[in-house]
Amino acid sequence: MLELKNKKILLFCPRFFNYENEIKKELENQGAVVDYFDERFGNSSVSKIVIRLQINCLLSLLSKKYYTNIINNQLQTNYDYIFFINAETILPETLKRLKNIYSNSKFILYMWDSIKNKPRTKELLEYFDKVYSFDKKDTFINKKINFLPLFYIDSYSVKIEPKFLYDIS
Repeated sequence: MLELKNKKILLFCPRFFNYENEIKKELENQGAVVDYFDERFGNSSVSKIVIRLQINCLLSLLSKKYYTNIINNQLQTNYDYIFFINAETILPETLKRLKNIYSNSKFILYMWDSIKNKPRTKELLEYFDKVYSFDKKDTFINKKINFLPLFYIDSYSVKIEPKFLYDIS
């Protein structure tokens, strides 16, 4: 496990049932300083249609504008880690730019959705130092992908007190 005390992390994660905030909070609980941004350039219906249908001209334009704004505002921070979860909208040329700007940072990708469902992800793999997926089948797509099962947040765990009918059976 990584030692995260006083490490600076630039986190990109889609908004999804508050997971992004829980992940950020856990990284901070482990001592990291985290700057979070949505991985998607927008969550409107139109943005989601552009992303799902892979309307490349709009996807490229909106993604480039979104990430350029973030990069320009974060240039003063030296990050130890650039962490993407479920990379879907970032462009290869933007990742290349990030790698050039943050050349001393470790780039990590975690896919909580199968790469089969996010085929554009394959063209991004070369820009990451570590790649993880919840889907064991993804490890057969590329040897760089490591299997890492899903996580859960404590608030979803159920505490059940066992009730026994018998002392001995």
